[in-house]
Amino acid sequence: MKSLSVVLLTALLAVSACNKNDNDDNPLPTPGTGEVTAVGVPDGDYQSGATIGAAGGTIVSPDDELTVTIPAGALTSNQEIRITRITNTNPMGIKNGYRITPHNLQFAKPVTITFNYTDEDIAGSIPEALGIAYQDAAGVWQSMPDVTLNKTAQTVSVTSTHFSDWSFFESFEIQASSRFIGPGESAQLEVISHANVVGPLTGEQPIGKRQSMTAQFIKGWSLSGAGTLTPNGAKASYKAPGKVPAAPTR
Repeated sequence: MKSLSVVLLTALLAVSACNKNDNDDNPLPTPGTGEVTAVGVPDGDYQSGATIGAAGGTIVSPDDELTVTIPAGALTSNQEIRITRITNTNPMGIKNGYRITPHNLQFAKPVTITFNYTDEDIAGSIPEALGIAYQDAAGVWQSMPDVTLNKTAQTVSVTSTHFSDWSFFESFEIQASSRFIGPGESAQLEVISHANVVGPLTGEQPIGKRQSMTAQFIKGWSLSGAGTLTPNGAKASYKAPGKVPAAPTR
């Protein structure tokens, strides 16, 4: 049974053909206003701080998930910079959020905000679908353009001239009705996203509610491994083989 669940996970990771459809007949939707969400609740056990001045410096969250790099010349005087881990209220968010303070501080040069990710974090998605967002004063999470992905180091980064509450997120995710299935059983798959973040970002875009992606954004489905996959637009049905394979294939 355990081996068969690995085959299903391989199938999920292989459905990476959920690419943006840039055909002129299927234009990307006009961005909406986004979803207003609650402010994250601090985790008092996970805070770190450092005094950083004109020479710049680096501060890392206590759980090593987030790194803030401040270049020389970004600050003109010493500032106490603090990272606090918070609950992640980003509708498309992964894992924890982080509050980087002070919020009213403006930098003369952009600082770099870097999140680490693992293979488990992107199960059901792909690294290229990762993004970074901050929560604005209205409570809406704004996805950032110009995200830098380093698949070797497994990091995703953006630059900013201000601090806020930050999180990283998946622009799409393939959800399965069941993570573990037996021989001959089926699981239903569905692509979940928000229309504002499926296209190339030329500026900040507000993130709205998680929802099923429409078929116009799905170029196709593919399966790596045993079993059968029956596509149906933004959804698909996976049926496991009649017996557990000797080993997953890729």
